[in-house]
Amino acid sequence: MDHTSLPIIKNLTRVAPPQIRRHERVFAVMFALVFFAIWLLPFWGPVLIPAALAYIVFAYDLYWTFQALYGTACAVVSYRRMQAWRQIDWRQRYAQMGRSVYQVVVIPNLGERVETLRATLQALTQVDYPTEQMAVVLAMEEREEGALAKAETLQAEFAGRFAHIWISTHPLLAHETAGKGTNLAYAARQAKRRCDELGWDSAKVLVTTIDADTRLHSQYLAALAAQFLTTDQPTRKFFQGILLLMNNIWDVHAPIRALSAFWTFTFVTGVTHYERMTTAVYSTSLRLLEEIGYWDLRAPVEDGRLFFRAFFALKGQVEVVPIYLPIGLDAVASRNLWTALSIQFRQMRRWAWTVSNLPFIAYQWQRHPEISWRRKLQKCYPYVESLLIIPASWFVITMGGILPGLINPAMQSSVFGWPLSLIAPIILAPSVVGVIAGLAINLRLRAQYAPRPRPVSRLYRVLQWGEWLLLPLAGVVYFSVPYLQSYWRLLLGNDLEYERTPK
Repeated sequence: MDHTSLPIIKNLTRVAPPQIRRHERVFAVMFALVFFAIWLLPFWGPVLIPAALAYIVFAYDLYWTFQALYGTACAVVSYRRMQAWRQIDWRQRYAQMGRSVYQVVVIPNLGERVETLRATLQALTQVDYPTEQMAVVLAMEEREEGALAKAETLQAEFAGRFAHIWISTHPLLAHETAGKGTNLAYAARQAKRRCDELGWDSAKVLVTTIDADTRLHSQYLAALAAQFLTTDQPTRKFFQGILLLMNNIWDVHAPIRALSAFWTFTFVTGVTHYERMTTAVYSTSLRLLEEIGYWDLRAPVEDGRLFFRAFFALKGQVEVVPIYLPIGLDAVASRNLWTALSIQFRQMRRWAWTVSNLPFIAYQWQRHPEISWRRKLQKCYPYVESLLIIPASWFVITMGGILPGLINPAMQSSVFGWPLSLIAPIILAPSVVGVIAGLAINLRLRAQYAPRPRPVSRLYRVLQWGEWLLLPLAGVVYFSVPYLQSYWRLLLGNDLEYERTPK
């Protein structure tokens, strides 16, 4: 994809508010120090805690292997449920319920090509849902030159394809951080005003935020409405589908395809494994958004923050309901490999800045004693694990059994009389099952949702499986490094400027 003709974004001539508030600063430093303490454990452990280090690494390896096997089991469960949900006529099931759910689909965007947005709107017209119950919001940014004209062109093209196509043009204000969340908050407030004018009850309106490259399954909105009508306390729920980075999977370079496969497997796993938060494309009721004051205007990474904003504001009475249907997204694409790798790194750096939510969670934890510590631990720990413990694990797992003995030859790096360098690979070996399962599930999902546009030889297929060998190196560059940068920013008190990644 050529990105040279993207719309012009006006430069910001203002001072953005700090993303980490002053009262959260101590927690930001704490999380950063814990991250670096874990990450550097093979270096300082042999000097300061030589006797205990081997047992710590041993326990860490056991923990990692358990999580890998449990996550693999959850991925298999998610995949099987996806296959079962595909067989259900959700539109018919929703119609039989005899109650209406109004769907408002918000498309926040900045600098996207009109062709990209047109394709997304065209895909929405293929979703099997009553037209009269569906509205689309083109959430534009005022600072994008020509944004309103672009939206009006699309509004005219798709007039009559939905009940309504609304346009919101977000003016970035002094107290707001540039990012997706501020645009969504403004668009949702505009949509609320429109829904009130139409007489739509906000408790019966589902708001779904999608990216400019999103392709919903044709039955997705009907399944979403059916789940909304059958779940307890629906206005206390978020709804999360399964993200597949497969829309353009055969148009991207091999390293990008390998990373996309990794993240797809993670998303498939997470819907069953964690059910912990909202990610990228998600839904909730307009009523819930009203109650919590919409999205946080300071947070540049909005999805996880929105869930925990609701969790604490509503006294812990919030859940995530899985929707076991696919949501297609684009992988990073460019004709030039180095350009694609650069864009991918910027995207991963933005995703890693989700760690800026941790100080917010810690501060809110101690402010809400009315929520039991068990409930808070149930929802917060998996999120902290995914942003703190797992990103810090690479060095401990790969070097924890070898490096300590080189740094301190006097230490006995053994567990129950066994050398740690020997026992660690044995403990970690079962986690290879996750790699095999991830490969198998990705191949099946690609066959179902992203078939090859043209046939290739069997030998070429086998050779292409070798792309997975790129994952260890890609994981270091695109997983470890962005998290290192993010925690370093937390430690120094530096914010991250939101960078859009072209679709």
